[in-house]
Amino acid sequence: MYSCDVFFEELQKINDNICVLTLSVEFNLDNNRIYSYKAFRRKIKLRKLFLEQRGLCYCCAKQMKAVTKRQKHDSVTFEHIICKKDGGTLDSSNIVLNCNSCNNQRKTENFFTFLSKKRKRVFGNVILLEEIYKFLNKPKIRNYFLIKP
Repeated sequence: MYSCDVFFEELQKINDNICVLTLSVEFNLDNNRIYSYKAFRRKIKLRKLFLEQRGLCYCCAKQMKAVTKRQKHDSVTFEHIICKKDGGTLDSSNIVLNCNSCNNQRKTENFFTFLSKKRKRVFGNVILLEEIYKFLNKPKIRNYFLIKP
């Protein structure tokens, strides 16, 4: 990566942070509430993911309540696809929203293993993501999908 690319990436991060801080100030003034920057970012991320998933739990596809203060069985929780201890990031691509009951049931189980068990119960037989990944990583298959010059 060239140094100018790194510079522009850092500049974009700064710009994004300024936009969020500006929104934070406007939001606080409108609602007469004071949020920390971290809490505000969490709320924005939660709402974005909630809209992307149409309010459905990623594992069991039940409708979840928007944002509640008490953790009820149908309230929203963040779920890391790859745990932080296994090298997962805090990036939004590694986070989905689950209902509180699915989050409690999973505990320390592998996300894809838990998802396959849960979805088999809910949707019947489905092709597991891990099986697709293994299939696509076979040498013959991988070479088939490579773009040739």
